[in-house]
Amino acid sequence: MQLHYPDSVDEIDLSNWDFWRKSLEEREGAFALLRKEYPATV
Repeated sequence: MQLHYPDSVDEIDLSNWDFWRKSLEEREGAFALLRKEYPATV
């Protein structure tokens, strides 16, 4: 199985079921990218 990691946050769609069907490793990669691009400011 080939893993696909998003190149930009524009490729991440949390409302799409296909995202949630990805492997845990791929989803974690997407969340890491989101944290990097949009860090919490609280």
